[in-house]
Parts: sequence; C-alpha cells; structure tokens
Amino acid sequence: MEKSGRPHASLVGWAVLMSQGENMAFTYPLIAEASVPDGLASAVMWDLGANIWLCQGLLWGVAAVYSPHVQASAYSPVDQPGDCEEADALLDDPKASRRGFLAGLPPGTKDMALKAVVESVLLRACLVGIGLNLIQLPLPGTLDNGLRYVGSLCKVMLYFLVGLYADFNLSVGDFRFIAAALFQRLLAQIAMALLIVLVMPMPSTASRNAILVTIFSSGPSVLMHILAETGYGQHLVKLCVTGSLISTILCVTLQTALLTHFQHGWERGVS
Repeated sequence: MEKSGRPHASLVGWAVLMSQGENMAFTYPLIAEASVPDGLASAVMWDLGANIWLCQGLLWGVAAVYSPHVQASAYSPVDQPGDCEEADALLDDPKASRRGFLAGLPPGTKDMALKAVVESVLLRACLVGIGLNLIQLPLPGTLDNGLRYVGSLCKVMLYFLVGLYADFNLSVGDFRFIAAALFQRLLAQIAMALLIVLVMPMPSTASRNAILVTIFSSGPSVLMHILAETGYGQHLVKLCVTGSLISTILCVTLQTALLTHFQHGWERGVS
C-alpha cells in the first residue's frame, strides 16, 4: 500500500521557523557595551512590541501546522491506480491551488495551532512578567535575584550545550539546507532593515541604528525546544542546533561591524 501526502512539509516548516524571530541574548550586551544613546530602550521596545509574541507564541502555532503529526494525519492510503489519478487531478485543480498550503490539512489543524500558541508556557510567563511590570509590582529581593541568577545560568548552559552538541558531521545536502534557510533569513532581515530606514519614523538616528542592529540578531534559541516538543525528529533538531550556532557567529559578527560603523558616525558628529 502506498501513501499520498506531503512529506516535504515538515522541511518547509523547519525553514520557516529558522527564518523568524530574534535572539536578544547577545544583542542587549552588544548595545549596552557600545553605549548607544537610548539604544537599550529602543531594543527593549522592539522586543516587547513584536519579537516576544512571535518567538514565544506564534512560532508554536507555525510549528504545529507543519509538524509531522499533522502531515501524517493528512496522508491517505492509495490502493488502486485510479486513486493516484484522482489525487493528481486534485493537485492540478486551480481551486485547490488557490486555497494554498492549508487546503490539504486535516480538520482541526487551525484549532490545534491556536491551542499550541495559547498553551505556550513561555508566552504565559512573558504575559505574567509584563503584567507585573505594568502594575509596577516589585518582586521580593530574594526572588528577584534568584530569577536573575537562574536566567543568566540557563543562557550560559544553553549555549554550552549548543556548542557541545552541534554536529558538523553532516551531509552536503544538510549544509545546503541550512545555508538556504539562513540566506532566506538574511533576505527577510535586509527587507525589514530597508523598511525601517525608508518608511518607519524613528525618534532619533540613534534609535534607528539600535533597531537596525537588533534586526540582524541571530535566530531564537527557543526553536530547539519548539522543534523537539512538536515532534520534528532528532535530525531536524540537530540541524537546528548546528544552524543556530552558525547563525549566532555570523550575526554577532555583523552586529559588531554595524555598531563599529555607527560609533564612527557618532564620533564624527560629536567632533
């Protein structure tokens, strides 16, 4: 018995996920060290305004839609030659093409994706933190210091594990796949940067420069957790770890170059 369906969809989902979101763990220290005027404030507003909701919420829904579990549910048995012809006719149907990728998903997929977003523990934690900030309710000193310590320790351990478990013993096809996803991400970052420079109003040049540096951040580390939780398999998680390491090295280098360029401009303006 053969099966119909779209086994490539999970690869498409992996590439989409790798192209979205920003990891601010390196961006904040870089901007702080460069002493960009209002730089940290601008980066925080960018993070709170869009990046948090994308990384901690929407990406879970995207991962659920493209997940192997959903795609497996979309498969149907093909017992007779005539069934294959009917499937080909369905794929060639202009109406089905206009409906796009979501046309072939099993019933309830959209609800499952929405549930994945709403039930994200990380998103709920972010909402609680924002709520406490808005009502200006301070945490007890011991709890505040403890959370800061745990947070910094987790980041250090995370990137230690990324370096430890990144696998460079991959096939040429795997590296091409990673390169294609990272190039797709770079194109999206360039498009967003042009939008910031040419269209969106900014309070100052320094704020605009800080946002530009933020845009070229590496991909979010939470992707490894999302892929593992939504069943993408060990190999795609491994590709994510290796791709995230490569992305971090390239993006931090680019961000450092941008900050150096902007600093020279500020020094010339002051003098």
